[in-house]
Amino acid sequence: MKPAVLTRDDDGARRYVAPLADLGLIVVPTPVTETVPASPEDRALLAAACRGATFDWVLVASARAVGPLVDAGGPGHAKVLAIGPATADELAAHAISAEWKGGTAAAAADELIARGAKRVLVPRAEGGRDDALERLEAAGIETVPIVAYRTLTRAADDPSLQIGLDLVAHRKAAVIALFAPSQVSALAELLAARGESIRAIDHAVVAAIGPTTAAALAEHGIRAAAVAASPDPAAMASALASVYPNR
Repeated sequence: MKPAVLTRDDDGARRYVAPLADLGLIVVPTPVTETVPASPEDRALLAAACRGATFDWVLVASARAVGPLVDAGGPGHAKVLAIGPATADELAAHAISAEWKGGTAAAAADELIARGAKRVLVPRAEGGRDDALERLEAAGIETVPIVAYRTLTRAADDPSLQIGLDLVAHRKAAVIALFAPSQVSALAELLAARGESIRAIDHAVVAAIGPTTAAALAEHGIRAAAVAASPDPAAMASALASVYPNR
């Protein structure tokens, strides 16, 4: 078995263990980021938006936004569109019915445009990408983006990172899979703390959970050899199977 470094925590990586084992890979969780609450001001804004309930759709791009949305009062009578099955599952766990769209935020925005959305609440990560917002606004749809959580780079000495970062830095990882643009930036930061460039990951087969993450890698001069067609373990395994072990 060869090591596959996944930039996710134990819970997030667990669903990938069986699909990647079929490729002869053993999953090494390496959670380069951590999620922390939004500021009190942003939490108050989200609660006010939920109380006002003047939107007809809520676009939820990440499972991490679900808890803050629920704490703020939930979507009310608005329809909910989730990006990816994991986000839809997390919403369902909180008894929120949602339609879901795989792929990218831009594809979800196109779905909302096609469905005639008028005003869309977007609980999001601080500093998140604006692709979906720009697409919606260009179509004349009003958006209400509110920070629901923050994503920070973990401390370089965090024990949960050491095995994975050692495998990357010593060029011993067979596969390195990333799951968000924020994780690309965090990995670059953590490797820099070790005196390494993120280009160190080029020794492995680099995989991205979708085109947005692949684009973030490209900004660092790295081509994702495998890009999952949808954000789920089966699609990631399928994308890797087409290039691994023979890139």
